Amino acid sequence: MRNFSTVTTAAYQTYTVNGGEYVQDDVSLTAVAESLAVAFETNTAHVLWDFFHHAVNGESEGEFLSSSEYRVLLDLANFAEYVRASIRENGFTTVTRVFSYSNLNTGKSVTWVHSVC
Repeated sequence: MRNFSTVTTAAYQTYTVNGGEYVQDDVSLTAVAESLAVAFETNTAHVLWDFFHHAVNGESEGEFLSSSEYRVLLDLANFAEYVRASIRENGFTTVTRVFSYSNLNTGKSVTWVHSVC
């Protein structure tokens, strides 16, 4: 498939508004990783293990997942750190970003939007 686009609802949302006056930061990394396991159609325990024991530590590979699935976990770990930094800094040095994963074989997707206004 050469081109792919979709319009979808964000499953997860965080934000920092007006220099930290309003903040929503209650996204569970476990929930996002579990959603990815469903989208991967992969054992949830394996996804959680590789995420929390390897990806969040920046390791280049996990124990259970394919390299392409593991790369998604690394992207999620980096995005989660970006969100933490954005909220910690009240959004003064960050911009709105989106983590988005789509399984092109099944159409399953996971989207997390972090808004900075």
